[in-house]
Amino acid sequence: MNLLQEGRSKLCPNSLCSNANLPPQVPPPKFRFWQKVRAKDRCGHITGMEYIDTHVALIDLLDTHGWFYTVNTLHGCTTAEMLKAKHEPTLSIAEFELEAVED
Repeated sequence: MNLLQEGRSKLCPNSLCSNANLPPQVPPPKFRFWQKVRAKDRCGHITGMEYIDTHVALIDLLDTHGWFYTVNTLHGCTTAEMLKAKHEPTLSIAEFELEAVED
């Protein structure tokens, strides 16, 4: 199974994805599926992961390369945080923009 097709590597909870399956040039992800995270004033749980290599980041005019996480910003948040959320319920966020939140 070639995880890096066209410079992108998507992982999903149902796939056989462990660090052993990653090509040697791809660092392991910092976060795990369903982990609660925060980015600025948004919180949520990781529901997807994608690794974007340097070449694809340049072609797509992205600011950075590496792991990007799909974060569901409503799952697992408090009622107050859900009411405050006036944005899309799912976001794609770069790894460096996230911090883990204790459950």
